[in-house]
Amino acid sequence: MKSVRVLAALLCAFIAISYSLRARSAPGVSKGASQLSEVAAELKLLYEQDQADRTFDSPPTQEQWQEITTRDELRRDRVIEIIGAGQLDTGDDYYHAAMVLQHASGSDDIMTAHILATVAGFKGHEGGQWLSAAALDRYLHRTDSAQRLGTQFIRRTMEEPWSLGDYDDWLPDSVRSEFGVPPRSEQEARVKSMNAR
Repeated sequence: MKSVRVLAALLCAFIAISYSLRARSAPGVSKGASQLSEVAAELKLLYEQDQADRTFDSPPTQEQWQEITTRDELRRDRVIEIIGAGQLDTGDDYYHAAMVLQHASGSDDIMTAHILATVAGFKGHEGGQWLSAAALDRYLHRTDSAQRLGTQFIRRTMEEPWSLGDYDDWLPDSVRSEFGVPPRSEQEARVKSMNAR
């Protein structure tokens, strides 16, 4: 009697596995995976374009920043569509979407970037924790609040020196470290270095 139960259990397990494998190879499922792959490639491209717009030899002019801002908004609109369609999947997807939104002009977009970067970190993306901290600090700065982790270096005009701006820095370096953010002393040293150029 015991062997009949074992055979029945094995047969049920075999049928369940067989059904699962057949479902995975069904055209509708593979199309979904293909669509996710296309979205991942598009998000990566949007991210690369975002980063390219922030790679320059000398500070951009006001006119150049306006062109960058226009491209940022186009990228932002597409990322919002992808998020709305529920097409983020991997840690890379969440990270790429977060980075694009972090550079958008609206504070709501920056808060969304913080949320997405946090998910990227949960999914194991190496830069997710740092971007989560950076988006939070940027959101706080954008809403006239003091940053908490020290990721934002601020200069309101080209004539002003760089600074960390309003900074509620009571959190210890051990908390910054969890986010991949340098300690307070390194942040101050970076400000000095930026102003020495």
